[in-house]
Amino acid sequence: METNNQDDFRSLRKKLPPNAFASGPEEPDASPSDPIDKKTWNNITSLPNDVSIRTTDNYGSILKRFWSLWSEWICLVGSLQQSVEDPSSSPAAHVASISIDEIQASIYNVLVGFYRLGFSSLRNVLEQMTIGMHLELANDKRTFSDWLKGNRELNFGWAADNVHKHSSISSLEHHLIDDLGESLFRQKKQKFGPGFARRLFNILSNFTHGGPEFTNADMWQGSNGPIFVSKAFEKWVGVFAEIYALGVLEAKLAQPKIDRLAFSSSFSVHDLFKQAAILIPLKEDGSPIMLKVIDLKDLW
Repeated sequence: METNNQDDFRSLRKKLPPNAFASGPEEPDASPSDPIDKKTWNNITSLPNDVSIRTTDNYGSILKRFWSLWSEWICLVGSLQQSVEDPSSSPAAHVASISIDEIQASIYNVLVGFYRLGFSSLRNVLEQMTIGMHLELANDKRTFSDWLKGNRELNFGWAADNVHKHSSISSLEHHLIDDLGESLFRQKKQKFGPGFARRLFNILSNFTHGGPEFTNADMWQGSNGPIFVSKAFEKWVGVFAEIYALGVLEAKLAQPKIDRLAFSSSFSVHDLFKQAAILIPLKEDGSPIMLKVIDLKDLW
């Protein structure tokens, strides 16, 4: 089935003019020097294009909301940068800035049917934000500098093991355990399972490493190219909302004094967290935790 060129804006492609970009040359693009042939172009784009149309036929409203959240994340980064004297020395501001691209890439890859990559980008957000939160609270500038220079490798497990040293996180964990029997970063013990953030990271790691039942081929049901799979998209919706809400929470824990989002946003940090938390389907693992955190007045 073909889309009608006159009725469906998705059937059109166009180059953006130079003034559409914040930086770059102001003069028009030069004439193409090596244009791709039609057959190769179609081979590369036909399946992703098909998936993007089917996805937006059925999930336009949730994509609109998630794209709005991506835009608000940029405002969250701005508030983190404005809360410190030197943003380049702030681990929380640094990792939140890196996460802008990961969130955008996750949405786009799922739009065109590359579901595993969409999930993998969310894993990167969780890992980076947890590392940044710990380094910010520890005021560990040496480790942060070594990490940026590539002289030290840091990972989610290391950060999750260390966050309990900080009183604000320890207090939150105790509150969640008392009220829900749950936590965010608790290690697996004999009587208790791992905390929610650890469980979620383990699930996302299966996508990153291409474990059994977590590859694109598994989700595409054996197809050798991207196809639209509503089940995979809906699973991503829940995980995206969980990761986003958790990331906003980690930003707030890292820099407790941030309140209003920067730039032109009308949201507070609490508003942004709530927007994501209420989008988590009630059946998902993180829903009761994130809904509980919404009402923690001492945190916000």
